[in-house]
Amino acid sequence: MIITITTAALFLLLTAVITLRTIRFSSRAEALEHLPKQREQFPLAVTHLSEAIRFKTVSHYDRSLTDWEAFTAFHAWLEKTYPHAHACMSRDMINTYTLHYRWEGRRSEIDPILLTAHQDVVPVGDLDHWEHDPFAGVIEEGYLWGRGTLDVKNQIITIFEAIEQLAAEGYTPERSIHLCFGHDEEVGGSEGAGSAVEYFKQQGIHFSMVLDEGGAVTEHMLEGINRPIATIGIGEKGYMDLVLKSSSAGGHASMPLQQTALSTLARAIVDVQSSPMPARLTPAPLQMFKTLGPYMSVSSRIVIANLWLLKPLFLKIMGRNPAGNAMIRTTMAATMAHGSDAANVLPTEAEGIINVRLLHGDSPEDVISYVQQVLHGQGIIIERRRAEGPSAISTTDSPEFERLTKTIADIFPAAVITPYLMVGGSDARKYEPIADHIYRFCPYQLEATELGRMHSYNERISVQNIYAGVRFFTSLIRAFDPQQI
Repeated sequence: MIITITTAALFLLLTAVITLRTIRFSSRAEALEHLPKQREQFPLAVTHLSEAIRFKTVSHYDRSLTDWEAFTAFHAWLEKTYPHAHACMSRDMINTYTLHYRWEGRRSEIDPILLTAHQDVVPVGDLDHWEHDPFAGVIEEGYLWGRGTLDVKNQIITIFEAIEQLAAEGYTPERSIHLCFGHDEEVGGSEGAGSAVEYFKQQGIHFSMVLDEGGAVTEHMLEGINRPIATIGIGEKGYMDLVLKSSSAGGHASMPLQQTALSTLARAIVDVQSSPMPARLTPAPLQMFKTLGPYMSVSSRIVIANLWLLKPLFLKIMGRNPAGNAMIRTTMAATMAHGSDAANVLPTEAEGIINVRLLHGDSPEDVISYVQQVLHGQGIIIERRRAEGPSAISTTDSPEFERLTKTIADIFPAAVITPYLMVGGSDARKYEPIADHIYRFCPYQLEATELGRMHSYNERISVQNIYAGVRFFTSLIRAFDPQQI
């Protein structure tokens, strides 16, 4: 009887604690002071982005395949199109094709900020899948279509449009503003942003903040939240290409072996993907869900408000969809495989690529050790190519982050603003040695289906988003005058 009463009392106490924590887990978002709206004067922004799309600045891992004249022509077009911007800024060429601009501020003792993006775009694939020529810059039904409209010439053009407008008005920043537009981000960024970092080191330039591509204002991305979500990347996962190799005797396919090199490889790939690394909640995703939790359904609020008790349930729920799963574990995806060069020849060697995105706390060596355990005894050779650990995590407790969030709130007042962990990669991480705070955000409001067009077919951006981008960068540059912080 005493045990029953004690159990009931503990149950009631636990229920009370969970209920109280859920009730207290309401929105802590303060009313953000909106920055003053600037005079809008950018009627040619859409036309200019359309023209920029026509330069086929496609980067390739094999540099000999890249049309470098397209980059040179793009540079000349920028100079012709934005005369006020080029009159107020100095320009340097880093490693021939990466653009660096400096808008000198009135107070040289204050660390500058860096706005960065990349000129290069990915190949377009099969042209038959495109509704419009990907390099024609077609404007139709409120959208501009083409490769680079979202990733990420839109960022370059909206930055230039903002500076052109400000310069034409006679504005001069107190804090220096730098721009850096790499030429090889899509193939690793080592010659573009990587070289730019070395250049800035030599010049003794240190940045208070770097803003690169990354998060955006998204709609219908999380079930139960009916407001747009503005995600600011405060870090990104690591990257590694893991190579699996197998071998066997060759021969004619009419007399096959019981297992070929390719079938052995296939079994190994299945085993790896069937053995995901353990899930865990790291600080950046935790911060995101604590920010978004108050806007979610009651059931979700109960779980997030009581992670001290319900974390295993939370991780299980998150792991059910690809976006959530990517936030809570190191992911491994089979992306490439090769065996024989002919359909009727048994391969003597087969090779597969597992693309790995490393969660904070996991190193490339940790992943290799884990895969070795999974594939123990299968005769698979494991090698790694291009390995980078996770980036540093930038604080959200800084004047720079505050200015950024206030600018976002000014342009997208309905959005819930939250930090998040970027699961893809960018040039941003390369600037860690020369920057205090690195954030990743694109000022465009997109549906989930629009995001799916990046690196795919029928990439496009709405005309209204182009205007929003110009307004954002105009306000952001003004916001970073020292007296504003």
